[in-house]
Amino acid sequence: MGLRKSFRNPGMEYRGAPFWSWNDRLEDAELLRQIDSMMQAGMGGFFMHSRAGLLTEYMSKEWMQRIRTCVNAARERGMLAWLYDEDRWPSGFAGGDVPAMHPSFRAKHITWLQGEAARSEEANTLAVYSCVFRDGHLRDFQPLRTGESVPAGREVLRFVWRYDPPSPWYNGGTYLDTLNPEAVAAFLKHTYDAYAREVGEEFGKAVPGIFTDEPHFGKFFQPDKLPYTERLPEAFEAAYGYPLAEALPALFFDTPDATAHRYRFYRLVTQMFVQSFGKQLYDWCEAHGIHLTGHYLLEDTFHEQISAIGAAMPLYEYMQSPGIDHLGRRLPDALLARQVSSVARQMGRRRVLCETYGCSGWNISFAEQKWIADNLFVQGVTYMNQHLALYSMWGGRKRDFPPSIFYQQPWWKHYRYLSDYMARVTLMLQSGTPCSELLVLHTIGSGWATFRPDDQQQCARYGEACMRVSTWLNEMQHDHDFGDELIMQKHARVEGDYLRIGQALYRLIVIPPALTLARSTVQLLREWLDAGGRVITVGEVASQIEGVPAADQLAALWNHPSVVRLPEDFAALQETVDALLRPMVRVTYPNGNICRSVYARVVRRDDGALVVFLVNRALNDDQGELIVQVNGDGHLSQWKAETGEIITLPTDKTAEGMKRCSLPLGAAQSYLLMLDGQAGSTYERRKHPAMQINLDGNYRVERTEPNVLLLDYATLTLPGQPPTERLPMWKLHLRLAEHLGIDPDLHNGGVSLWKRERERQSPPKTCDVVLTYTFESRIQPKTPVTLVVEKPEYSRFVVNGMEIDNTDRGWWLDIGFRKLDISGTIRPGANVIEQHLHFVEGLTLEPIMILGDFGVSPTKDNRQFVLDEEPSMITLEDWCPQGYPFYCGSMRFTWRIHLPGESQRIVLECQKPHAPVCSVHVNGQYAGLLAWHPYEVDITDLVHEGENEITVEVFTSPRNLLGPLHHQQGELYGVGPESFTAGEQWTDEYRFVPYGLLTPPRIVIYE
Repeated sequence: MGLRKSFRNPGMEYRGAPFWSWNDRLEDAELLRQIDSMMQAGMGGFFMHSRAGLLTEYMSKEWMQRIRTCVNAARERGMLAWLYDEDRWPSGFAGGDVPAMHPSFRAKHITWLQGEAARSEEANTLAVYSCVFRDGHLRDFQPLRTGESVPAGREVLRFVWRYDPPSPWYNGGTYLDTLNPEAVAAFLKHTYDAYAREVGEEFGKAVPGIFTDEPHFGKFFQPDKLPYTERLPEAFEAAYGYPLAEALPALFFDTPDATAHRYRFYRLVTQMFVQSFGKQLYDWCEAHGIHLTGHYLLEDTFHEQISAIGAAMPLYEYMQSPGIDHLGRRLPDALLARQVSSVARQMGRRRVLCETYGCSGWNISFAEQKWIADNLFVQGVTYMNQHLALYSMWGGRKRDFPPSIFYQQPWWKHYRYLSDYMARVTLMLQSGTPCSELLVLHTIGSGWATFRPDDQQQCARYGEACMRVSTWLNEMQHDHDFGDELIMQKHARVEGDYLRIGQALYRLIVIPPALTLARSTVQLLREWLDAGGRVITVGEVASQIEGVPAADQLAALWNHPSVVRLPEDFAALQETVDALLRPMVRVTYPNGNICRSVYARVVRRDDGALVVFLVNRALNDDQGELIVQVNGDGHLSQWKAETGEIITLPTDKTAEGMKRCSLPLGAAQSYLLMLDGQAGSTYERRKHPAMQINLDGNYRVERTEPNVLLLDYATLTLPGQPPTERLPMWKLHLRLAEHLGIDPDLHNGGVSLWKRERERQSPPKTCDVVLTYTFESRIQPKTPVTLVVEKPEYSRFVVNGMEIDNTDRGWWLDIGFRKLDISGTIRPGANVIEQHLHFVEGLTLEPIMILGDFGVSPTKDNRQFVLDEEPSMITLEDWCPQGYPFYCGSMRFTWRIHLPGESQRIVLECQKPHAPVCSVHVNGQYAGLLAWHPYEVDITDLVHEGENEITVEVFTSPRNLLGPLHHQQGELYGVGPESFTAGEQWTDEYRFVPYGLLTPPRIVIYE
């Protein structure tokens, strides 16, 4: 299939594959329904991911039956069924089974004791010192041998190793010792071999690979701990010729020779982790014909990497499809995607995965999803892994780092538009090889030399400096790669005018501020400079080699005539890089100044064509008309990822021979361009409009879903006790858990439910309780009213004294939200709903919802809500205070307008709405989506002279129903389970987000 045809409808291998959260009792029929739903939404596959709430026993016979069902379904549909290698995360502990096999498989750490606590002998002692502390700092230390007394004025400092304590998150055990090859081999045998037995015949076909999630060795965020494994002392002495014991004080405290000890320690544990964990998994996957993908823990900054994994880049060498994660409704920092895409290019791998959108909150819009994806694509990501798609939402599942990008979203039926967009960009970026010739030395070695677990400021300073240089190059549209020193030691060499790292060639090296370099890097730089290569240093130049002062030795390197030393200054760096390496792309304002908001990615296809991806990083800032210059010959065309169209752009040539065109870049807008020998459709620059019609207030409004009243406060009556005060459900759940003596597991952090059931020694604890909900109504509804509850089989409901029929009427919004008919029970005035609940351990107390044809009005204090008459008309502004605060669905606004004939082009436009997305119908036919800038839909072919009907459908998300609703900060862009209880940030008031068009749409007519 030719590229142009593939671009119109990319294959499954380019389409995103979400984390499919397996979090309930899994049923084949429901699994198949959900797979079909993903396929219809343009997904190319799915990652089968054990998640909090799973009731089917992990890795059991039943689990494997469900895996086979989904693998077979994927094969039949041409989709990709990716495996996931752990129960929840991080990968390696196999749901607790592998660390329990042998004590040496359990995670361990080094820590220290001071003073009286250090005097007692411990079997796992690594070193003992007599020392002097002054003002909290270690001022002097001397080895203290067995039997020696502590001199006067000094105290004991003891270094020991210990097992990590058990944790409910690890199902009552510990994490794996990932520095122990035998432990990792046991993990592979337990999990990977089991999958090979079950679905190995589909490896490399319907099962393309397996996701490993957040493995690590570190004791991150623990200032008194460092990683340990039993073979570490022997490995350290073999590598450096002296005992680990001599280095220990420098790892925790500032000592005269600390940089050398720290550099050596973190370099060694990084290499051990790479070999023990990364390479073992990679080799297994290579031997079985599948890809290892996923991501390691805390890859974003220097100090996070060092504390958790040592360094990220060396690990990516051992992933067939390397990946990262980027969570939250924000843009990635400069290091994250660039690190992994650099190694992917150097190792010849075109698929670079990113797990993203987790923690972004229920209300993330199409525009924000595209904005985040574009900014990952432009830094080298080529495969989207949406976090996540919830199988079910009952209990705490709905609070599992939302959003769920799945059938629970009112806008889900339109998600294919976004799926197609991302697939087209992915296809184009995977269709060639990045061609930048600029290498930035990754200076994490300076981070190793300065890292202290309780004080990471020095380390962070080098990380921020490296990030700043990369950011500046991005802002100049100078695409570039990072060079990792461990990878360079194995794969870098000078080849004529180029420095080669694996499959990538470079002609210019930039070195950010640094303290130290690897010895192998110093030698390579000498060879490169002697061969005529060019080097730019920015700011501080390295004065150490592997943590040892070597200023005199390095002076000759930095004084070489082919080294340009610059201050930390954007303009100086731009001028120098431009002079030494002609830009492949340059984006400027008409006055010639660089538009620093625009990043560029350039990929060269095998046929020589250039693919250029341009992104305006500013979510809300329109950059206006910009001048785009591309270094090359041929037709410059726009490949419209929204539609699959290809349009040839009008261009001229600059004096330097670059192709030049003018393009408008609106807020968060992007362009996919191709420079080749083929022309597309002719580009038509839009003329000035001949007429504009504002759609006024004469419209019809239609609600597409029942309105909702959420009842998330109640009283709780425990056996033999009076009712509690009126409290939010989570506080009532804490009261009930305390009464029963069970773990409330409010934040999905307890032992997995399947594990509890497998190892239960006694029946689950139960308790019969009454939850009482009250609300006011100003109406007696005349149409059906529905009560939505979770797990109704454990409850009976009494509404205003009338026990209701407990017949399940199906689900609403989610398969875990069940409907009961309460028509005819609600009356004007005070209303009371009693839930007589047979509580069983494993359930949580959750809000209930009332659905129907009514309005919902707040009380004066915004702490309770009243059922009211539904408004006959609402404005285009926020509809939450107009009777729909909890509404979860869409509103259709319909206008009838008269249009003239003989128009060249007619477009419906609107300003950015308060909505995840809007759809447009014209005369009953679908016209398109108002998804992102420029928020317009061409309706030329759907209108006619005379009267026309225009409908704009405005979609919500579940945010105002599922929350967080009571966080003082309102809308959060980093949402986790704790956000829904909020701690000191809790408020009894409700914090809604607005929904509505806000301003009237307009019809723009061009002649």
